[in-house]
Amino acid sequence: APQLKKAVFNNSVLGYGMFYNCTDLRNVYIAIGITVIPEIAFKNCANLTLVVSKDEAKYNTIVNELDDTFSFDKEVFVSSNLITFEVSAFENCTSIDNVEFKYIVNTGNRVFYNSGLTSVYIPRGTIEYVGEELFASSKELVLADIDCPMLSVSMFEDCIKLDNMDIIEDTKVIPTKAFKNCASLTTLVLPYSLEEIQAEAFKQTNIPSITINTYVDVIGEEAFAECKNLKSAIIYPAVGPSFGVSLFEDC
Repeated sequence: APQLKKAVFNNSVLGYGMFYNCTDLRNVYIAIGITVIPEIAFKNCANLTLVVSKDEAKYNTIVNELDDTFSFDKEVFVSSNLITFEVSAFENCTSIDNVEFKYIVNTGNRVFYNSGLTSVYIPRGTIEYVGEELFASSKELVLADIDCPMLSVSMFEDCIKLDNMDIIEDTKVIPTKAFKNCASLTTLVLPYSLEEIQAEAFKQTNIPSITINTYVDVIGEEAFAECKNLKSAIIYPAVGPSFGVSLFEDC
């Protein structure tokens, strides 16, 4: 149904690929009680604004105002019941530009792959599992406020406008390709809790300097390769460090 423009959904379950390729879908209200956004539920909904409200009054307002011209602020609001985004749930949703993971517990792979996100906030104490490529290829993503110690493989890969990243204490691992080709990344602070930087984690970024603390004992291959702006790298000695090949190749 590529011409479907609005949906109000009061059932307790959404189906696999329920709105897949509904390219004109703009406004959705998903009722309290729904706990899972299934796999590819809204994939390729390029004009989608998703609203999940925990406020019954807000629900009534939304239902009354929905029409062909009504539009929300291109944000994802979630209720206290919603706990899981499954694989590619919002992949290629290029009109959603903000999301706050206030009540999300689990995310599958590629949930917001190639989205229109410009900012994202993940608070501490919510996420239990983060899927791979969660925000990868979101070309407009500038701000990522990640206040939890959990990153994933290729989480921000190819987010070419992401310009700074403060990785919080308690983070132990920077996964493979987590920030690969974040071409605007120029500010990076690594925590003292860090123990491992995996392969290609910061490849093709523009960080000018890096300081790696004494507790990091594994750095994967090409972790900082092709960082053309890198001028200073300080690696404090660790007990039995393991450094991958081509660590600073083509810098």
